[in-house]
Amino acid sequence: MTTRADIEAGFRVDLSNKVSEADAVTRLVHDGFVEAGFSTPRVSGRRVIGPYLNPGVVFAICRSGENEVASGVGIPDGPFGLPSDRAFPDLVGDLRSHGRPVFEGGSLVVAPRWRRHRRRVLVLLLATFLRTVAHQEEGTLMVVSMHPRHTRFYQALLGVT
Repeated sequence: MTTRADIEAGFRVDLSNKVSEADAVTRLVHDGFVEAGFSTPRVSGRRVIGPYLNPGVVFAICRSGENEVASGVGIPDGPFGLPSDRAFPDLVGDLRSHGRPVFEGGSLVVAPRWRRHRRRVLVLLLATFLRTVAHQEEGTLMVVSMHPRHTRFYQALLGVT
């Protein structure tokens, strides 16, 4: 499955479960997480976690021309859980208790050179995940977890509290 949405100002989001897209995304995520201090450098230069192996995972990469601008991963709940299970087990458990499917949009990273466009590209990535959720089972809940120092940014971006 590969879909492409051409976006204003030359940005486009490619959404795929192909290994070539997964490689580009996991490389950008690795570099962004290391830069932010969320993880240590890995020899592979890639960040791959168990939830990326859940059935139905999609990798999103935002490009401008051939330049990789930003990336993210859309993860339906499955045998390997969700990334947010580690930090917020009670909250995610509460969502699951409602009996509705849960989908996490996360591992959002904007490459340093493109950060002046971060609001636009993050909106594009989140919109891509929302469109993906719309094609999931009816009633699917979407989770986006963030580091506390990014809370104000996402509150302003998404209009949530």
